[in-house]
Amino acid sequence: MILNTVCFSSWSAGVAYIKKENTVVYEDILGFRYFLLVVLSVIFVAAYKTHPFGNFPSEHKGSVFLMAFPPMAGLVLVTVALAYLPVSITMVILQTSPFWASLLAFLLLGSPITRAEIAAMLTCFGAVISIALQSQPSAEVSEVSEPSLEESGTSYGVLIGTVSAVLTAFITALRGVMSTKMATVHFSQQVFYFAFPGFMSLVIYYFGNLIFTGTLPHFMTLEPALFLSIFFVVFLEVLSCLFLTLAFLNGNPASVSLFTYLNLVWAFLYDYFLFHTKLSLGQIIPVGLILMITIIVGYNKSRGKI
Repeated sequence: MILNTVCFSSWSAGVAYIKKENTVVYEDILGFRYFLLVVLSVIFVAAYKTHPFGNFPSEHKGSVFLMAFPPMAGLVLVTVALAYLPVSITMVILQTSPFWASLLAFLLLGSPITRAEIAAMLTCFGAVISIALQSQPSAEVSEVSEPSLEESGTSYGVLIGTVSAVLTAFITALRGVMSTKMATVHFSQQVFYFAFPGFMSLVIYYFGNLIFTGTLPHFMTLEPALFLSIFFVVFLEVLSCLFLTLAFLNGNPASVSLFTYLNLVWAFLYDYFLFHTKLSLGQIIPVGLILMITIIVGYNKSRGKI
């Protein structure tokens, strides 16, 4: 799960960085994502000989649907959020995911939540609220700056970014809980069911666009350097998807989702070193608290103490 947070926050920072100087459309990101996912899923299926169509888990039809289609919208939504909000603020809002995951796991799986996990989540969420209240747009503008809450234009733009981030958090939690619910389904099949519907939807979209408008896919018009940059950051997001699936397959949703708070740590590091955003002590202390809590809970959980 730690690897998931590193890859996801790196992807988020990469998208924000690229969008400062270039025009990036959502279909580029979706296209690269599902191309990579379907290639990797076919490799996994072939390696494990799991045959996703022949061994389709009919008892999990609803779970397969919820795991496959909402994340397509989720990737678009988080990209929208990054267009209106700084990376760190976006990550702060995404930290509602552990609460959605715990609630969905309790309602759909009957998964228990220990008192220690509840206390840890409440403390981390309190730290998130503290960061949100402390966060202010930087007065200095560097050569590579990300959108501040003022530069996003209007309160309407901030509202769009905020709602998009909250919906992304819910969709991420839903997908994770569905992976746990399908624990009897092999990892390679889960990746395939997640990747194939999105890939086919984009193929239909590209061909339909070509037939009716004569327009080639936008990624085919990109400069080579930009093409490789987008491809690389999307590859990081794909890795985060794979790590997330593995984490939810092998752990309790409440415990696993707690580690998503680490996204904040990496996001603030990227804000400081990449975007040269000034961090206040009121931001640094809560981030350190989140890091300490996730390490302690993760360690005790691995030793069966929680």
